[in-house]
Amino acid sequence: MIYAILGIAFFILLIAGINFINLNVARSFTRAREVGVRKSLGALKSQLFVQIWGEAAMICVAGFLVGGLLAWLLLPQYNALFQAPLNPSWLFSPGFAALMLGVLALLTLAAGGYPAWQLSRFNPVEVLKGKVSLKRPGLLRNSLIVMQFAMASLLICCTITAARQVNYLRKQPLGFEKEQVISIPVGSKVDGRQALGRMRNMLANDPQIQAITGTGVNLGIGRDRSSTRSVISFNYKGQEVSTDWLLVDYEYLKTLDIELLAGREFDPAFPADADHRVIISESLAQKLGMTDPVGKFFQTDTGATPYQVIGLVPDFHLYSLANKVQPITMHFSNEEAISYIFVRVSPQSLAGSMDKLKQAWKEAAPRSEFLGSFLNENIDAQYRDEERLSQVFGFASGIAILLSCLGLFAVALMVIEQRTKEIGVRKVLGASIPGIIMVLSHDFMKLVLAALLIAIPAAWFFMQQWLNNYPYRVEMSLGVFVLTSLAILLIALLTISFQSIRAALMNPVRSLRSE
Repeated sequence: MIYAILGIAFFILLIAGINFINLNVARSFTRAREVGVRKSLGALKSQLFVQIWGEAAMICVAGFLVGGLLAWLLLPQYNALFQAPLNPSWLFSPGFAALMLGVLALLTLAAGGYPAWQLSRFNPVEVLKGKVSLKRPGLLRNSLIVMQFAMASLLICCTITAARQVNYLRKQPLGFEKEQVISIPVGSKVDGRQALGRMRNMLANDPQIQAITGTGVNLGIGRDRSSTRSVISFNYKGQEVSTDWLLVDYEYLKTLDIELLAGREFDPAFPADADHRVIISESLAQKLGMTDPVGKFFQTDTGATPYQVIGLVPDFHLYSLANKVQPITMHFSNEEAISYIFVRVSPQSLAGSMDKLKQAWKEAAPRSEFLGSFLNENIDAQYRDEERLSQVFGFASGIAILLSCLGLFAVALMVIEQRTKEIGVRKVLGASIPGIIMVLSHDFMKLVLAALLIAIPAAWFFMQQWLNNYPYRVEMSLGVFVLTSLAILLIALLTISFQSIRAALMNPVRSLRSE
């Protein structure tokens, strides 16, 4: 996440710097006569360079100060979004201040220096005759346009892919029913087993409560923001076996609507269930080499009492889908602490169920704060990092597109100003308005296509590397790149067309009168 944000910040700063250069170069035509007059009055190139560069430096410093103020004002929202403990005073620390001043100096020199150098070398005689021109589009200007749109296209591809991945993870079957279940963290101020017993007694005759159970591990991320995991590894018939070791209470399978493939669930009618009886998942049965595991035994430690399998369930995702599903062993205990209470409520009572459980919790555990939350919200919370990344990419894409269009607009304005007489001649010779628009847009659209040819392979590579971190992931889709390409081409065409249509509609007599 940190590297992604740094990369996005660098991209946006680079696009802004490119725009600054292009806008200043475009503005040079309106200042050409000023430069010509100053030179004819004896101004040196160095003096003109310092003046023009100084004006650019003032704009950069103003932008830096506004950016610093916004960072200070928005830091609380940033901390809330990313759960970061950053203090506003950190913005004024010597190390950070030196880094930002260095970035400011580099940006000012790079973005302000080139336009200043370009303006200061104009020939005063040619300028005062009105013959100033940059002639054919230069390699630098074209490269800057390609770079801008390549970065914007890359960010759009990343945004769409990240959003697709988050949506995919949220829609994957988990192996249990997450709807209509409320998770209540017990906390450290009350005995979880006692609280569970009291809740059962109070809610036993409530028709709106379908099932209630306890466990040692929460599903997803609840309001207590904590997550625990217990894993046991052991050697079974010469094979290393690892399994999640999950403490559950009665009605765990019923509460989560987990299918029982064979055997039975833990039952109060069988007191011996607390003595080395377990329910295992299919993947663990496969690792143990048991086709019909119910009634079979296995040991997790040499010389220890073996565990007897009393039930078999399908594999289910105990943790985030960012991890591959692991074998699970559920055990029952009268001594181990219950950390979470799950309550399944009827769909008709979903709206008022949270308030009802809050009142019951006050009686069952008066010293512990009620932090109940719906299980489906807890599951979604597991993917907040991915969702934040998608949001950051989306926001950055919008900024990048806006800045790129501003730069393209400025360059289009500059080029059309240079080709005003050419447009007039074409109209006199019978060229149509659509034809003139096509001629003016042709060169720019080639640059945008070049940007797409660079951005799409880069986006495919980077997002493929990111997706490889997930065992359950979407496949890179050709549609994403087609959609991005069409969007970029359409936005660029609309940006260019505004100036092209204006130039094409101009009266050719006015264009040619000053010849």
